[in-house]
Amino acid sequence: MEAQEKMTLKRQDSTESLTENLESFHIKRLIIVSNRLPITFSKPEKNDDSANRKKFILKPSSGGLIAGVMGIKSIPYTWVGWLGGGSGSLPESEQEELAQQVKEEYGYIPVFIPDDIANLYYNTFSNQVLWPICHYRQFNQDAQNPQSWEAYKTANKLFADAVLDLIEEGDAVWVHDYQLMMVPHYLHEIQPLMTIGFFLHIPFPSSEMFRTLPQRRELVGSLLDSNLVGFHTFEFCRHFISTAQRVMLDAESSSEGILCRGRQTAVKALPIGIDPERWQTMLNEKETIEQIRGLEEKWKGMKVCIGVDRVDYTKGLLLKMRIVEAMLKRHTDMIGSFVLFQIGVPSRIDVKEYQELTDELHKVIGEINGKFGTLDWMPIHYVGRSVNPRDLASFYAMSDACLVTSIRDGMNLVALEFIACQEQSQVKGALILSEFAGASMLLPGSYLINPWNINESADILHTALLEAGTPGCVARHQQNFEIVAHTNTAEGWGARFSEALLESTAGRMFDANETEALTRQMLLDGFESSQNGKRYLFFDYDGTLTPIVGHPSHAAPSKSLLALLRKMAELPDTEVVIVSGRDRKCLEEWFGSCPVGLIAEHGLVWCGKERTQQNMAEDDKSEEEHNVKENDLSPDISLDASTGLMSTFQPLMQHSTSTSAQESSSESASASSSFSQSSPSPVSSPSAFSSASSSATNPSPSPSPLPKNTPSSSSSSSSSSSSSSPPSSNWTLLYPDIDLSWMSSLLPLLESAVEHTTASWLETKPSSLCFHYRKSPREFGEKMAAELRFNLMAKATTLPIDVVCGKCTVEVRPLGVNKGAAIKKVLLNVFGEGEMREEKEEKEEKEDKEKEFDELDELSEENEDEETEEEEEEEEEYEGRDRKDNKNDHNEGKNRKDNNENNTFKQQNEESKKAKMPASKASSSSSSSTSSSATTAATPLNSRLTRSSSFSSISASSSIPRSASFSSQSSAPLKTSLSNSSLSSLSFAVPAPVYATDAFVLCCGDDRTDEDMFDFVNLLPHGMSVVIGPQPSQARTRVKSCFALLHILSQLAGRLAHQPRHNQMLMEEKMAHRQFMISEPEDSVSKGIGSF
Repeated sequence: MEAQEKMTLKRQDSTESLTENLESFHIKRLIIVSNRLPITFSKPEKNDDSANRKKFILKPSSGGLIAGVMGIKSIPYTWVGWLGGGSGSLPESEQEELAQQVKEEYGYIPVFIPDDIANLYYNTFSNQVLWPICHYRQFNQDAQNPQSWEAYKTANKLFADAVLDLIEEGDAVWVHDYQLMMVPHYLHEIQPLMTIGFFLHIPFPSSEMFRTLPQRRELVGSLLDSNLVGFHTFEFCRHFISTAQRVMLDAESSSEGILCRGRQTAVKALPIGIDPERWQTMLNEKETIEQIRGLEEKWKGMKVCIGVDRVDYTKGLLLKMRIVEAMLKRHTDMIGSFVLFQIGVPSRIDVKEYQELTDELHKVIGEINGKFGTLDWMPIHYVGRSVNPRDLASFYAMSDACLVTSIRDGMNLVALEFIACQEQSQVKGALILSEFAGASMLLPGSYLINPWNINESADILHTALLEAGTPGCVARHQQNFEIVAHTNTAEGWGARFSEALLESTAGRMFDANETEALTRQMLLDGFESSQNGKRYLFFDYDGTLTPIVGHPSHAAPSKSLLALLRKMAELPDTEVVIVSGRDRKCLEEWFGSCPVGLIAEHGLVWCGKERTQQNMAEDDKSEEEHNVKENDLSPDISLDASTGLMSTFQPLMQHSTSTSAQESSSESASASSSFSQSSPSPVSSPSAFSSASSSATNPSPSPSPLPKNTPSSSSSSSSSSSSSSPPSSNWTLLYPDIDLSWMSSLLPLLESAVEHTTASWLETKPSSLCFHYRKSPREFGEKMAAELRFNLMAKATTLPIDVVCGKCTVEVRPLGVNKGAAIKKVLLNVFGEGEMREEKEEKEEKEDKEKEFDELDELSEENEDEETEEEEEEEEEYEGRDRKDNKNDHNEGKNRKDNNENNTFKQQNEESKKAKMPASKASSSSSSSTSSSATTAATPLNSRLTRSSSFSSISASSSIPRSASFSSQSSAPLKTSLSNSSLSSLSFAVPAPVYATDAFVLCCGDDRTDEDMFDFVNLLPHGMSVVIGPQPSQARTRVKSCFALLHILSQLAGRLAHQPRHNQMLMEEKMAHRQFMISEPEDSVSKGIGSF
């Protein structure tokens, strides 16, 4: 209890401190990480003999990212990046000098990449693999090789190392673009609490494209190590979430982003902007104004259209030329009065594909000019080099239109720059924008085109040129300018990303603090907190002890996991139990040789660890006799009309009856005798299961794994071919009178869902039906699952079922069957551990009342004695014999009165006790209630565990599921086997009894179906609940993944396995001290403290 209080206080203190820190928490500095620094370097000429000559010449460069980051003015930042080719080949001494000069002049941190690695990292993997796939083109198969991938990771590691050398408290890291997609992983690997943001400036393709990458899992997983992943548009966000759900099996979408591997990663659309003031400042300069006048004079009377693009296949330059050609053909009025001024910035000139594109572009421009041009007019003026910003601003301002024909583009800042510069123009030109550019989602006043539809695009271009300067075009411009100049500026982009990064970090801090992270020391403290030295460890399987996989059949336990479970089970006074929704056959096949208890089918059946090799041999023999299919994962279900129970129970009955004669003389006796030493033997009949002590002295017959009204073995043969091998007879039904008549009516509904949902399947279990859609398209699967759940909820109003939604599953199971109730039953009736607090409190209350009556009797006798003495003094004149007779008569009347009061109290206690017992037990105890003593002494723990009323209290309370609002207690198909529903209905009005135990109980799970376990164990004085992953849960502690849990358990097992003997002696002394404190009077305790 002390350890639990310490954990609670620690959690409260950390929450308070976190709240205080968040009030003042802000990003002190942004560390921008990009492929290139916004500067270039070169060495001075040899003939430069100036005195202030520096070893390197540094010049600022331009680009979309640079323009966006330069607009961030509210947060100080520094920059980490590569200086480009040639920097990695410098001698180490010159690299140090260059780094120092860059830091002194700009405050940036350069990264030096060896030239051989840089070539494979940048030119090969980044530009020939990642760039094409993100723009919906197949990557180069020759570039996709292990050498280029290793170089990509090595370069990303160099960037991460530079950041780790620079990072300080309060800093946040902002990683940019596709060249550095592995940097978040390397940063998170070293500093898991680092604040990391990632922004992708190019499109993120649909999952069908990105999943073709062999490295898809590593890349997506690295991005999910960030606190925030940003994209230009919501479409790219949707593609990333869809890809993550398909690539990472444990990824789940949420309102904020993605939950994966114990982390919440926010995913947001944050479109980049520009700095409009910079462009307007340049336009107001005298030189720019004169240049604009000169261009207007040169092309007076012409409709001028500006185009600015890198020479890249994603920009649609060839399509742009064909659109201009089609316009001149279809609208001859533009011949001689139209000019396209195209600036083509060279890009990746050493790549063959780009060289071929440049040659093709020059050829097409020549054809069009030769076809439509004259001696004094050419329709296309092409400039094949970069232009300085002042000249570019002049071209933007004097143009009548801007044509953008990108076939895939992240944002395209040219469109934003054109809008900013047109504010100074009197014409207010038109923006013709491809719908495949990210800017099309941002600028609603644009003329949208599909560049692949050449004729339609040509007509729209013609219309936009004619409307330039009209009121309609001016209104379009004002709509766009408001967004570019005020709503979506570069400074606002940086501020929005920083705010979103801060929110995601704060949210993750709150999430991490709200549920405390599990540590080995916490588990060790929990083990030591046990007051009776016993520990009970309950583990869910899928998602807890093993990762979620594509198909349930692929989740078999590894040898290392089985070894760990054996090691945990061999610890002294420790019981390990697997609690799973899987069927009994699967669990017994996987854990049959492991000394752990098994709870299958969400708590319906139990199998103790007394399984022997004989049972396994019998299972093998039974498998041969039944001659079944080995890989049939969806057995057919047939229903017996008279009983409403599934015929899949029949092989169990056949197996049990065929071997009962052989087992009755040997196995039953040996099992009960061996198990009675440590805990009562599990039995299946309600009468035997209700008393945990009866099996130790009077072993019951072989436990039947079936309900009492199971159909006979000859009623059907279809089930014999539906299960590969029947489970052994060691299984015990925790709900002996379960009703399964609903399965036949719901089976067509789930089969229909499977038929209409791609890649889904139906898993049939002896007591439940489970719809799986893990491999279905996620959005479609979730939609179909929601529809199925709605239909099942409607059925739940008339059928005794619970509908449980797990991870990509919808499962229908019997009403009231859940893992929490099963654990409670196993603890109380199998392990003989604990008692119900309601009964304990009732006993204590009864003892207090009886003690109070005894005190009243003593006080009454004293009062009577005093009255008698007074009467004797007042009536001295009477004779002695008369006084004695009067006194005797008075005492007899008093005794009759006391006896009547005591009898009335006993009768009331017996009636209240009967009211809380089931009918069967109340009748059996009525005969002995009149002769039992009214006083109850403190009993030892073992004797308190054998009371027959304990199980009945559990049965009444545990039959109510957590989803009781969707279930019905008065169903028409309910059989007489559920006649105890009156007890369940009483539980709604009467508070359910609270289970109490002095042992340490650990429950670990990861799914919504495990919340019943958490709710139960959280009520225990020495209970600990652990959830796997970041999903909201009632659990008190949390671990990142199943691997983290197994690592902690392995450390704990190793620590306890080598624990010295004196620790056990200290525990025994602690128990003796505790018993002494309970049994001794207060004065004896105060005297005896010194001896301890």
